[in-house]
Amino acid sequence: MKTDVRDHITIRVILKGTYAVVELNRPEKFNALSPHLAEDFTTAWRDLSRDDTVRSIIITGAGPSFCAGGDVKEDLDRLRKLDPVEFQ
Repeated sequence: MKTDVRDHITIRVILKGTYAVVELNRPEKFNALSPHLAEDFTTAWRDLSRDDTVRSIIITGAGPSFCAGGDVKEDLDRLRKLDPVEFQ
């Protein structure tokens, strides 16, 4: 069975025959969701949904954690850059 690995910045997609493994790849942050991870995941999902050979998708996380939830630090850093009018 041929394996095809597609690395994005925050996820890895591994295609193995008729299934794909989507691995959240931010183990140093316990795979916490960030805007960039969400964008990479959406892109990978769109690409996999167009691939007629993929029959199932397994979602997993690199390292000891699946996903810690939202990356609060990244979310707050983006909000700190807004002026009061934009914050509304």
